[in-house]
Amino acid sequence: MKRSRRFLTRVLGPWLPAMWLMASEGQAGAQTRYAVVVGAVTDPAGGAVDGATVTVRHVATGLQRSTTSDHDGQYLLQNLPPGAYDLTAAHAGLAPVTMKGEELFVGTTTTVNLDLGLPGRAEVVVVEATVTPLVEATRSEIGQVIQRAEIDDLPVVARTFSSLALLTPTVQDDVKASGLSIAGQRGFDNNFLVDGVTNRSSQLGSQLIAFSQDWIEEFRVSTSGYDAEFGQASGGIVNVVTRSGANDFHGRLFAYFRNQGLDATPALTASKTRLHEERPGGYLSGPLVKDRAFFFAGFEYLSSDREAIVTSSLEACRPPARRDAGTGNCLAAAGQDHKLYLVKADWHFGPASIVNARYNRQDSSDFNSGVGGLSTVEHGRSSQSDYWGLSGAWTRILGASATNELRAAFNRAHPLGTTNAGQTFEVQRPSGVLRARGARGEVRPHAEQHPLFRQLPELPRWAVHFCHRPAVQPFRSEHASFAVRHPRGRHDLGFPGQRAGRVRARQLASFPPAGPELWDPL
Repeated sequence: MKRSRRFLTRVLGPWLPAMWLMASEGQAGAQTRYAVVVGAVTDPAGGAVDGATVTVRHVATGLQRSTTSDHDGQYLLQNLPPGAYDLTAAHAGLAPVTMKGEELFVGTTTTVNLDLGLPGRAEVVVVEATVTPLVEATRSEIGQVIQRAEIDDLPVVARTFSSLALLTPTVQDDVKASGLSIAGQRGFDNNFLVDGVTNRSSQLGSQLIAFSQDWIEEFRVSTSGYDAEFGQASGGIVNVVTRSGANDFHGRLFAYFRNQGLDATPALTASKTRLHEERPGGYLSGPLVKDRAFFFAGFEYLSSDREAIVTSSLEACRPPARRDAGTGNCLAAAGQDHKLYLVKADWHFGPASIVNARYNRQDSSDFNSGVGGLSTVEHGRSSQSDYWGLSGAWTRILGASATNELRAAFNRAHPLGTTNAGQTFEVQRPSGVLRARGARGEVRPHAEQHPLFRQLPELPRWAVHFCHRPAVQPFRSEHASFAVRHPRGRHDLGFPGQRAGRVRARQLASFPPAGPELWDPL
């Protein structure tokens, strides 16, 4: 309780006076995790209709918003959750028109023009399919939306939704680190936003907490030209919206299984290596109170047990590892276990106020990662990590085009990694003399006297033995942001702000008791 109160005071406190003043001035919120629909209302002769009532209704949740067209017939509705909408325009003396099933996408402005008919002739237009526009006439941003149908239908081996970001031009895997390379930038130059709040690792720029592919409603990859409200990136933005509940119950159960019986014999062994992999999961969503409150809950589990093929002749291959009878290569046990959880709730306090809250968690463990090929078992690592995050948002509609939004998040990571016991490296020195530099840079010509070193029988070879010590990298971040925007005619005044402070990280790495050893060039 004290930590929660301290978080609210330190992170949200400095922004509360500013948010109160901005709310009283009637300014509007930004579209980090929402969609916008604009357009013109015209009469049968093509003239602008002033004062027409335009209403949108979210098909899944029944959320409704209304506005009126101006003297030019233009209308604007923003801060709309992504999804399918029914749009209706009506005016006295003219027949109403309805557009059913218009799809609105995250971070995208969709133009829908509504033509009113002659009196007594109402018109209903059913939209069979909506695609994201290749070019948005109202924005300079370059990007692409990965829709829900693509997330559901396209095969992804690792069930990582961010792999689908590769469908976007200029996006590829960052081969030197983890994450994505967008427009040639390194992974740590990008930012991941989930439901409007940051979900990025401070070290590599990849996702801090993983999300199951089934939990994603859609996401937008912005490669350049995005608004300053996003921030915290010089590369690209991956803007993700998680799924929410609706007025109907929906659910999904799945289970994937794979073993060595489906694989061919590897080229470096005479028989098949052990493989047992299973991945069950599912989700359930629905209403808590119809048209008012909704929930979404999901779970996914990955268990993998396999054998890594070690080809190095230096591998001792101690049990439980075993030798392959045909090639003599060592088959070392390796595996991983990953569990993902998510619980999300949405409350609609009338059409003018929406509150969202989300809790998600990731528990992971790996055994003998990095083992295989010339990398022996003693070079492997094992890890056990837990990550969890809590986020929330409050969106308030203040007027016909004025909104305000507050978002906050708290993330905690506690990865624990260890090197395998008895880790030994061999160093060949033609001179037969091994010199090492101490932690402060001083040269120690008689490093062979250090207890970590021992001379091997065949000179000039030396072995360096590192102690078995865990590497702990705890990480904690607190993030709060708000962004206000007030459309005025052809201009769009925006006032984003954020406080991404209280980022805490420390690292205890695996080093010898006397500190790291750096050798002169061989």
